[in-house]
Amino acid sequence: MKISRKAVDKPVLVTLITILLVLLGIIGLRTLPLEEYPKINVPWIVVAIPYPGAAAEDVEQNVTVKVDEKLNGIKHLKRLESSAWEGVSVHVMELYEKADKQDTLTDVKDKIDQIKRDFPEDVEEPVIEDIAFDNVPIILVNVTGEIDLLTLKEVAKDIKIEIEAVPGVREVAFYGGLEQEVQVQVDPRKMEQYGLSYSKLISALQQQNTNLPGGYLKLNSFEYLVRTEGKFKDVQDIGSAVVAVKAGHPIFLRDIAEIKDTNKKIESYSRYNGKPSVSLVVYKQTEINTLKTTGAIKQIAAKHNLRMPEAVRVTTSMDKGDDISLMVRQLSSNALYGLLFVLFTLMIFMGLRNAIIVAIAIPFSLIVGFLLMWIFGFTLNMITIFATILIVGLVVDGAMIVGENIYHHFEQGLNPIDASKEGISEVGTAVISADMTTISAFFPMIFIAGIMGQIMSFMPWVVIFALIGSIIIDHLTLPMIASKYMRLSDQGKKMNRFARIFFIGNRFFRFLTRYYKPVLRWALFHRKTVISVGILAFFIALFILGSGVIKIDFFPKEEMGRFNINIELPVGSTVEKTNRISRQIEKKIAQVSEVKEYVSTIGDTGMIMADLTETAGGGGSGPEFGKILINIGNDTERKRSQAEVIKEVDLMLAEIPGIRYSFFEVEMGPPVGRPVAIQISGEDIQELKKLSQVVEGHLEAIPGTRNVQNSFQESKPQVSIKVDRTKAAKYGISAQEITFQVMAAFLGYEATEIMLGDELVDVRVINKEVHRRNFEDVLDTPIFSMVGMKVPLGQLARVEITKGINRIQRRNLRRSVTVGCDVEEGYTPQDIFASLQERMESTPPPQGYVLEYGGEEEERRRSFESITRVMFLGLVLIFFVLTAQFDSFKQPLVILFTVPLSIIGVVTGLLLTQLTFSFMAFVGVVALVGIVVNDGIVLVDFINQRRRRGVDIISAILDAGPRRLRPVILTTVTTIGGLLPITLNLGGGGKFWAPLGVSIIFGLLFATMLTLVVVPSLYSIFERKAYRKALLEQKKIG
Repeated sequence: MKISRKAVDKPVLVTLITILLVLLGIIGLRTLPLEEYPKINVPWIVVAIPYPGAAAEDVEQNVTVKVDEKLNGIKHLKRLESSAWEGVSVHVMELYEKADKQDTLTDVKDKIDQIKRDFPEDVEEPVIEDIAFDNVPIILVNVTGEIDLLTLKEVAKDIKIEIEAVPGVREVAFYGGLEQEVQVQVDPRKMEQYGLSYSKLISALQQQNTNLPGGYLKLNSFEYLVRTEGKFKDVQDIGSAVVAVKAGHPIFLRDIAEIKDTNKKIESYSRYNGKPSVSLVVYKQTEINTLKTTGAIKQIAAKHNLRMPEAVRVTTSMDKGDDISLMVRQLSSNALYGLLFVLFTLMIFMGLRNAIIVAIAIPFSLIVGFLLMWIFGFTLNMITIFATILIVGLVVDGAMIVGENIYHHFEQGLNPIDASKEGISEVGTAVISADMTTISAFFPMIFIAGIMGQIMSFMPWVVIFALIGSIIIDHLTLPMIASKYMRLSDQGKKMNRFARIFFIGNRFFRFLTRYYKPVLRWALFHRKTVISVGILAFFIALFILGSGVIKIDFFPKEEMGRFNINIELPVGSTVEKTNRISRQIEKKIAQVSEVKEYVSTIGDTGMIMADLTETAGGGGSGPEFGKILINIGNDTERKRSQAEVIKEVDLMLAEIPGIRYSFFEVEMGPPVGRPVAIQISGEDIQELKKLSQVVEGHLEAIPGTRNVQNSFQESKPQVSIKVDRTKAAKYGISAQEITFQVMAAFLGYEATEIMLGDELVDVRVINKEVHRRNFEDVLDTPIFSMVGMKVPLGQLARVEITKGINRIQRRNLRRSVTVGCDVEEGYTPQDIFASLQERMESTPPPQGYVLEYGGEEEERRRSFESITRVMFLGLVLIFFVLTAQFDSFKQPLVILFTVPLSIIGVVTGLLLTQLTFSFMAFVGVVALVGIVVNDGIVLVDFINQRRRRGVDIISAILDAGPRRLRPVILTTVTTIGGLLPITLNLGGGGKFWAPLGVSIIFGLLFATMLTLVVVPSLYSIFERKAYRKALLEQKKIG
């Protein structure tokens, strides 16, 4: 390694380069934004098209089907799911991961614009949303007080304006409170008396409520602006509007209607800790520091509390900034514990001074990693911070091998400069090769498919960046520092405390070496036995893994101290009734000691998000739905687990009759849908209903299921008006005009607007309440012809009370229904699917109907296939690296034999810790592939060096084993030590990462122990000619 030898001779230049990299890295670290998760490309686009007052069947026929057919031709479309709800059509497009979302968004907007003209007139402007992974609320601002809801909402609007001005805030949504409205409550009999129709009435209001420019007028030497002022000044002014003229006398609006300054119909309620509130849900822009944004919002809340009366309070809850702060504290604590463990290990076995020299590799490698993260636009988040914990034990391995070898030459009598040159020259190539094999294992992880794969792809990048820093320090900085500051430890009588610890460490290795030599000798002369035992142990491990003893749960739940209760009352329930039931539930929740805060939203909880989160247990939207978000704090703040708290709440809610409810636990990690979801596709809606009920019944009967939910929902009773087109034509009345006039009479029509104070208030034309109370009112609704003739609706249409469907689902152009459930602890989705498939054999679906098993299982299958390909690619890359280093096809196979040996440890670790084989455990196995081979590289490389010096193969192996015992064991111990704190959850927040830690720790532990005997034995088998020759020579000598 010529460059490394020159680095020893150029200490000033190397020092300057090192300082420059450190300074740039620190700048990069301070600039990196803090987020909970990395920014990824979520392959979803949502289109929502409001159609107020329309039944689900009408929405499907007039909007949903048309949009589906148009969107189905979009390039890179993987799956199209749509829902026709009462009043809105929602379309969720899942794209292939490689799709360009901006191009696709443009294409979607173009296609929607093309078909808008085919929609009914009442359809509102479509909303097209690009769904981003960080497009979730970052904080809730709750305005509570013992004042009327209209005033409360006015206060909240002022706060909303301030929050919207905070840098980084994208949107602020409202929930709760009242909204002012002026209602023109029409008496249909008086309308009939004056020959007025709803159309004429609305047209008159619109024409008279206007200000128009009239040009300019020049008088003398001045120019005046001419404008007509017709805008309504106040509510009384609206009553003065002239709506008709009879016999030369004006008919005023107040003659036929009562004008009321009132509130819009309440569609949602909101409460914070049981008190009426207006909730402001804050969303942030992408690539913005969440901590800074939420901090600014909390300052606004504190400022308003200082100047508000005691009756009104502004509080914040569900704060993502707090989540990120806690995550950083916990992961930083685990990183610090790991660093201290590594330093202590190095100090024991290398002495304090030498340990510090070697340990310099850790902060330097991390700083180089931060520098490269900054250059490539990364953020500090849960994944990248964990990656820094993982590499604490990895980056020190190379430094330790280099440092230990330099120290060995120092002990052999070389001066510090020569010892540094010889030490790095001897192991430099092997260290680079070891780093390259680790990079080869991690690099393919960038290509893991799925959302989880995208998120995890940031981990290998950080590891690779840090290993680049490790290569720089191992080959440039460390040899230079060692040549200046490395010293032989004093083992004389006058030893300080650290020297005594080092002396104990040395005695430990001498003890290990004394017993390792005869074991290695025995293994060399019983090679087939050793290899056979290793292979047998590997197959036993595979058998255990496949037998079901270790449960396979790819995405186990990890509690975050938050969960939702989704409430559903019978179809047709009013929002007021749902509100009353929600209050009962809140009183029970308040009795649970662990509950820190809760936010309730009843009624309109957001149709788009209801559609997106349904498969994840997010509940529905409408007057019969409610949602309560509960915060019980992190696990260090309470004695009971989240599951135990939910169980108590579940028992409480079971006492309330007439409701359905389910729990949705906010989990660490990305959303992967409900654990179990079955999509049933077909055409006939009634057949789909029957099939969904069959599946629902099976799921409820299977042990281990809970929160079984069926997406098929019958709607509330509805008045169905079927126009007789022939009769309507006789009176010159179109079906469209009938529809409009019925809507104006019962739903109301926002005819115009009026400025009251500083608020623009809607003016709604609607029948008086006394004329919209019963079925006869519908039949007697006056429908006016173009010439003013009045005809009762009952003479133009068949009016009947029917039951419709609240929601019609479609999947890839076919109608569908989804049935899903959660899985209790001790069961896996695979268990549930297996039981369901057995039960469905007795009740197969009719021809033309298909059952698809999705939810978490779909993501699991895709992730499993992807990560298996990634591991295979990693093995191939490692083989190429090893082949290049050793110039041999046989020796890389010897080293790669450590991989199946590590699987023995992985299985043992999962058995002992009772963890499931999850996605994170599998990622640990992939990472392990690149780590376990490093010990084999060092061992085989040293054997080859000895053989090149003329030593026979048996002597080379017997020399190399004890000689490399210290670095092999130290690299294993430091890697394990770096991961041990987070695996044991010492700093908190480690449960999500525990399976990965267990896989690496136990896999590396077992692989190391077996490597020391199995790799030399296998090496001698692959080099059988040299082995037989050495054996004959030893027999001759003997």
